[in-house]
Amino acid sequence: MALRLSDRDLHALTAAMTVMLTPFCYADGEQWRNTVCSTLASPLHSPGATFALAVSNEPFMAGPADLVSALQALVPPPEWLLKGLERRRQLGLNVAGFSDIHNVEAVKRTPFYNDVVIPNRLFAPLVLATDFPGLPLPAVLGFTYEDEGIAARELARNKQMLTLLVPAFLAGVETHVRLSRQRAALASVLDSTSVGATIVDVEGTVIDENQAMKTLMGVDSERNRVRAAVKQVSLGVASIVTRRKSPDWAKQSEVAEVRTALARYRIQATFAWGGLLHSRDAVLALTERLPSRSLNSEILESRFGLTRREIETAQLMARGYSNREVATAMGISLHTARRHSEQVLLKLNVHSRAAVA
Repeated sequence: MALRLSDRDLHALTAAMTVMLTPFCYADGEQWRNTVCSTLASPLHSPGATFALAVSNEPFMAGPADLVSALQALVPPPEWLLKGLERRRQLGLNVAGFSDIHNVEAVKRTPFYNDVVIPNRLFAPLVLATDFPGLPLPAVLGFTYEDEGIAARELARNKQMLTLLVPAFLAGVETHVRLSRQRAALASVLDSTSVGATIVDVEGTVIDENQAMKTLMGVDSERNRVRAAVKQVSLGVASIVTRRKSPDWAKQSEVAEVRTALARYRIQATFAWGGLLHSRDAVLALTERLPSRSLNSEILESRFGLTRREIETAQLMARGYSNREVATAMGISLHTARRHSEQVLLKLNVHSRAAVA
């Protein structure tokens, strides 16, 4: 039977293909799958659709909450369902109706059919499915109908509609699965490294920190200064990309250091397009703790002629403190802090605060 599509059908199919092919445009995999379901339920004349996919860190089934709740009885899959999925695989079908892959009379005698299907009117299931290496179950986009007679009359038309979506569905699932695996692998690497890793979005919001970063910051009382520097470096990288200017990666890879009373930290950052580390564009900042170089007061006094207060000022300047921060830390006026800083620069014979260290 030739399939005749209305303008509304064509628009719906175009919208569905666009959603299927762009899983990386959504906050997470569950949102993507929910959108696929909501986009296709109406053109397939179904009251609801579900999207089952076994990937890490996501619910197995997505779709309307009431429908997903009713179909939780299929988890773990009963024997009759596994046989149907295997038959679909043997027949090489991506689109299959109820009778194509199941023994209908046998299924209708199961407790699931009597306890779930009939009370919720989830009749005549129609599926679009694909297998993916490494997944224990196929990805299944399923539709159910409230009336078996109406579903039977529209079965041929609905099958043809879904057949047109097979390439987009296959590509979308493959993209999403591969992306999920890459994220999981990268997350595992970041969690296992001894270098602190922070993921920051382009607005400066911290999305995540690995365990090494949490450990580094957990023992440093000046952790807020270090984290502020991480955000500043990250925003510097993000601003270049978001302004659509060619990034000067050599410049961005220059070492930025932060000093605290406890340690020195080297911070480097790089941009990661949406999908690599997170669903949104983000920056990966790496924070490495460096060996401390203590400032010996006696050497500073004898070699450079610094007074006790100037030595305190020099130690704070070496840790990146501004004049105002020096004044607050030492309990002196801003004018006095500025005068101490000028004397430090003069006696050390350097021209910038960064050179004091």
